[in-house]
Amino acid sequence: MDKTIVGLTGGSGVGKSVAAAEMAKFGFEIIDCDAISREICEAGSPCLAQIVEVFGSEMLQADGSLNRRALGEVVFADEAELEKLNAIVHPLITAEVKRRLEESEEEYLLIDAPLLIEAGLDTLCDTVVAVVAPGEDRVERILKRDGVSETVARGRLASQREDEFYLGRADFVILNDGDKGDFLDKCRYVADQVKRKCL
Repeated sequence: MDKTIVGLTGGSGVGKSVAAAEMAKFGFEIIDCDAISREICEAGSPCLAQIVEVFGSEMLQADGSLNRRALGEVVFADEAELEKLNAIVHPLITAEVKRRLEESEEEYLLIDAPLLIEAGLDTLCDTVVAVVAPGEDRVERILKRDGVSETVARGRLASQREDEFYLGRADFVILNDGDKGDFLDKCRYVADQVKRKCL
């Protein structure tokens, strides 16, 4: 069976998870790279051992699990540190995505990945969809979702791509500018257009 593979990408706080959930209603099997990242970095995993070797034991919680907040504060404040982390996790995430794509029996699949393009996962896709949003809306969503300080939230955004990066590389761009109903309408429209495009 021929499979249609769609990549969904965008920075923190743009509403990508909401877009993925809405597109799932159109029959897309979601491959969530954030979830994969958490799985491969579980306590006792080789990936977590590499992270501790590179970034130090302070990246561990008392129970031996990854201290994601501590790691985020380090990598989102320094591009070189972020590149070190990506060099550890990207190959593992890519391998798992490929495995799931190969094993899936679904016709339509969606790779939900913040770093879809940077990790080269876009080369696996027939179509790329990007979600973008105004900076202040993104900060507000990150504060509400993650419980971090405004300084950390803004630092995270500063470490990520500008909208122009996605505008030049995505087949479809969804603007999430605050009105949830309007955003969901856009997601449904794009999901429909993607399926039509790939027929």
